[in-house]
Amino acid sequence: MIALTGYTIFHYLLNRRLVQLEELFTGEVVMVDNPFPSTRNANFVVCRPTGSNFFVKQPRHLNEVSEGQSELRFYQLVGEADRKLDEHCLRAVEPIDTRNRILILEYSDLKITFEELVVQIPSPFRGNLLKEPTRQLGQLLAGLRDKLMLNKGNNPIPGHRFGTFVPWLLKLGDQEVQQIGQANNLYLSAFGRFIKQHKALLASLLANWQSTHLINTDVCWRNILTPRADDTAIPPYVLIDWEFASVGDPLWEIVSLAADYLLARFRTVSTSDEASLSNGQYLGLIPVLLHSSMNFFEQLPTERRKVIQLLGILLLQKYFRWAVEGSLDKLTNFPEVFTYAQRCLTQPESVILEFNP
Repeated sequence: MIALTGYTIFHYLLNRRLVQLEELFTGEVVMVDNPFPSTRNANFVVCRPTGSNFFVKQPRHLNEVSEGQSELRFYQLVGEADRKLDEHCLRAVEPIDTRNRILILEYSDLKITFEELVVQIPSPFRGNLLKEPTRQLGQLLAGLRDKLMLNKGNNPIPGHRFGTFVPWLLKLGDQEVQQIGQANNLYLSAFGRFIKQHKALLASLLANWQSTHLINTDVCWRNILTPRADDTAIPPYVLIDWEFASVGDPLWEIVSLAADYLLARFRTVSTSDEASLSNGQYLGLIPVLLHSSMNFFEQLPTERRKVIQLLGILLLQKYFRWAVEGSLDKLTNFPEVFTYAQRCLTQPESVILEFNP
């Protein structure tokens, strides 16, 4: 088994016949270590003036590779021609190295994360200029939802080979809730009291959780690659980071992305760029996302309610993490996020009215 480092990556690609020795001698190959910061994975981008660029990924801890195995399995699915998943994801270079658990993906150095794209857009115009990209993000999720159904026609996904995913908040036991409520921490104790008060509501959401699709479980702006703002020639968006791919409810993917827009709304004013950004611009993009991903406003009331309540669950989980770690994000007003999450969970109809297009 090979542990990738900056010293071994070129030799590994050379053995795979993906690069030529002459490229190293002439200095044409540029290898960037860890372009997507992670403590879990060794990440490299390999750029070449001619031929394909590569994104190379391997779990850092070779004795903890279950997530890495899930990602390898997912890209084996992408490689099946009849699934047509490659328009939503980067393409893996075959054969996939399951022995060393190394994943090589075709990569364009013109791609950046959607999060970086947002920063590139001048803030006074950000809301208007993000409407079409947001619609395309919704269509990306809709396409994945359709193609990753576990049993679709004659092409079922071998779901038993993947783990299952349920939001951890829905699985909290009474003893855990009691301990959180008694924590010597103002923010944690408030969280515990709220969860204890609404255990029946959480139980009903758990009962309605669906395990019908293969889902990414970590859909967010930083895991969506897109061309730069001045490059319109490249197909728009792909979703990366499938190491936590699991069987679960596809609505979670939609609320995960909606949460990014909501959290942007609760960013505190910290820079001159942020100061000129209207919170309402981000809020106005959420109905665009919801409608383009699932025809939200034509859905049954129970389905719409579930989406908003799951959004509340996700925001509560983010609040809990902030309450535990404290300095995780000093630029987001998490006490206000907590208040909004409570409203999503207990008064979803009022939030839906807020999201009317």
